[in-house]
Amino acid sequence: MAQKLWIEDDPLNKFSEAIRTLRETLFAQLPEGASPVMIMTATHRGDGCSTVTANLAASCAHTGRRVLAIDGDFSGRGLEEIFGISHKAGLLEYIGGNRAEVVSTGIDNLGFLPAGITASGAHPFDSPKFREILENFRKSYDVIMIDTAPVLEKSDAVVLGQKSNGVILVFLAGNFLREDELTAREILDRSNVRVIGVIFNRIREEDQDPFYTYQRYLEKQDK
Repeated sequence: MAQKLWIEDDPLNKFSEAIRTLRETLFAQLPEGASPVMIMTATHRGDGCSTVTANLAASCAHTGRRVLAIDGDFSGRGLEEIFGISHKAGLLEYIGGNRAEVVSTGIDNLGFLPAGITASGAHPFDSPKFREILENFRKSYDVIMIDTAPVLEKSDAVVLGQKSNGVILVFLAGNFLREDELTAREILDRSNVRVIGVIFNRIREEDQDPFYTYQRYLEKQDK
């Protein structure tokens, strides 16, 4: 069963407004005319990356852009849970040259590609086929967002970041360590991966730190 997205369920609340502000900030810095590929990652599981990805993707779709959300976290599969779609052929099948298709999310202009069910011995994002798939999707969609495993856990965000317009880092305020942010940034910087946004999730208003100017999501209970 699909989870409710707050950008859909309560579009005028402060969390939805924050998502819209983030959306416009991102598109203001991305090149016009191209279909941007954005990689979403966190430092730890449970930081709310999949929830932010789903709501940001839906927000982009609300503008009339054709959006594709891809679950690229083969261990967590957070987007599959949020959209209530699992055990379907998806990205892994595409990469393996097998049949798969984008499925409906029930939200206008927003398609979803599950992680897939057929594992292989090779790393899927190293495959030349993946780059070909991404370029084909760029012809059909205005925005592509890929939810990935935490950057401190796997190399996926680095590998995908080099094939994209940039990475958005999600941190959970109650689980945030400055050392984690520095380590994550260092990992990405060493690989020439651009960080295009940083999100603090579930931060309390009284704990806001003026040192950070990132988009904040206040006390939202996220996956």
